[in-house]
Amino acid sequence: QLTRRSDGNGRFVLGLGTGVKQLNQRWHGVTNFGGPVRHMRELIEFLRLFFAKAHTAEPINYHGEFIHADIDSYRRPGRGPATPIPIYLGANQPRMLELAGEVADGVLGHVFISPRALKEFTLPHVEAGLKKAGRSRSQFTLGAGITTAISKDRATARRHARGPLAFYATVRTYSAAFEADGFGAEVAAIRKAFQAGERETLLDLVSDAMVDTYCAAGTLDEVMRRLEDYDGLLDVKGVSPPRHFCPTEAHREYRRAILEAFS
Repeated sequence: QLTRRSDGNGRFVLGLGTGVKQLNQRWHGVTNFGGPVRHMRELIEFLRLFFAKAHTAEPINYHGEFIHADIDSYRRPGRGPATPIPIYLGANQPRMLELAGEVADGVLGHVFISPRALKEFTLPHVEAGLKKAGRSRSQFTLGAGITTAISKDRATARRHARGPLAFYATVRTYSAAFEADGFGAEVAAIRKAFQAGERETLLDLVSDAMVDTYCAAGTLDEVMRRLEDYDGLLDVKGVSPPRHFCPTEAHREYRRAILEAFS
């Protein structure tokens, strides 16, 4: 990260996220997953200590509940970053959002976050953390991914936009977010089909209303109008092409369309 920061002309941002328990344990072999908010707080404290001292050869000592480090005689070449490396959290749950407001520089929300959820859920929790730390909203960056499929073939674009929604609806951790937007029935049907191994039916179980609520999909004009719904809510709109259940060449075309539209 320090090398990237020094080469990135101050544009580098470090993103951190815990992921869900099963992913950590079954995909990444993490055996001590627990207390994700406490663990993340420690990680941020340790990283900021490391970044501050990595170019000084001073001892770096940190001992917490999850992280233990004693680093002696270590020195990165050069002078180090001129300004602290911003740390953004991938956060969706109340306590992690509040932690982000308290100790991080920003939040990057999920690719299925509605304007309603931003106003009524995400921002209030972030602001609670900011208040605890005595910081203002202007000192914090709020961003989120928005599944974006630009095409003259709007029907196909909207179908491909269903892919990420179908994928994340299978994850129990995210059920509450979908249910809060009124999609409990769709999520229940998607999870039932997934557990039965009926992957080919998942896209059909994602409703048009879900695409309208979470995605920007269709012609370029339609996508641009849809992204305006996030004005005044997001500091950073992360336009992201569909990946899940999307053919490789179609994914590449959506990437090209995004680059043409926003570069």
